[in-house]
Amino acid sequence: MLQHLNIQKAQERYNLRMQRCREKMERKHTTEVNQCKRKVRVCVATCNRADYSKLAPIMFGIKNNPEEFELEVVVLGSHLIDDYGNTFRMIEQDDFDIGSKLHTIVRGEDEAAMVESVGLALVKLPDVLQRLSPDILVVHGDRFDALALATAAALMNIRILHLEGGEVSGTIDDSIRHAISKLAHYHACCTCRAEQHLIAMCEDHSRILLAGCPS
Repeated sequence: MLQHLNIQKAQERYNLRMQRCREKMERKHTTEVNQCKRKVRVCVATCNRADYSKLAPIMFGIKNNPEEFELEVVVLGSHLIDDYGNTFRMIEQDDFDIGSKLHTIVRGEDEAAMVESVGLALVKLPDVLQRLSPDILVVHGDRFDALALATAAALMNIRILHLEGGEVSGTIDDSIRHAISKLAHYHACCTCRAEQHLIAMCEDHSRILLAGCPS
């Protein structure tokens, strides 16, 4: 009789362990499925009218695929300056929700004002990027605003897609553009020559897309 009870208890303990094991496996499977279904959160940051013209087609593409992507829009730089027409309104007119507006421009005509603007952006961007927690940040071109964006994202371990890297103009813009490219994880360039420049900078060829001009 005692032996029978011991066998019965052992069987019950075994069944309980098996049930817990099945429940654990089911939870793990559910988590994996949910991770596979999770949307990619893409943050697109635009600094001025010129870069918005390049970014808008990408933003529309992301917005038109809501089952795969979640779009977050950050506006900074000259978009928010009265003298430049408050061009952030163009973005709103295109029916995009602006998640954050950052006043980052320090008035002035000299190089010091540009440096101060980068510093101001670096002070403000961490809170925004931490709140939005994007999977990837899309940055365009060679503006000092874009350098601040790429620097902040890189230091916060956020992946960066850089548009129109690899170009060479012979001006200070080249240094800023190349610095952003080195901070970026992925590249969408306009020409074969730009693609070769990125490869010469030791960027991974598999992460470079020859996409042409997005506008």
